[in-house]
Amino acid sequence: VTSRTSQRMRSRGLTAGMVRIKGGSFKLAAVKTQVSVKDYCLDVNEVTADSYASCVASKGCNDAFVKVCDPSTYGAPGKGNLPMVCVDFPQAAAYCKAQGKRLPTGEEWEWAARGGAEARVYPWGNEAPTEQLCWSGKTTRSS
Repeated sequence: VTSRTSQRMRSRGLTAGMVRIKGGSFKLAAVKTQVSVKDYCLDVNEVTADSYASCVASKGCNDAFVKVCDPSTYGAPGKGNLPMVCVDFPQAAAYCKAQGKRLPTGEEWEWAARGGAEARVYPWGNEAPTEQLCWSGKTTRSS
């Protein structure tokens, strides 16, 4: 979730739980096209199931899809502090709007995920993983 207003960012009055990301230029990983992003604000943590439920209760969001998602964190006992899952794009956008924010663009998301100007290949750095990857089913990664 990013801040909607640049005025809020200019005044350094960031909403609690957000961090200012300094913009820059980089090559998008998928298409190798040079892009630039301006400074923006991004939530530090993911939206929790409880936070999304509060949005539904205040009529700013809907839970039409999440009610049928299995497994979902929404409404699940003991999972309220876990990240919200099983929302579609319109639901995510509605949540952001209800918070006075917006979703990050694809470019903003990749810029933040790659560490901005550091341009990391992986969230932890540039070294390929050598240990088991959750989707590999192997104890070590093979080339």
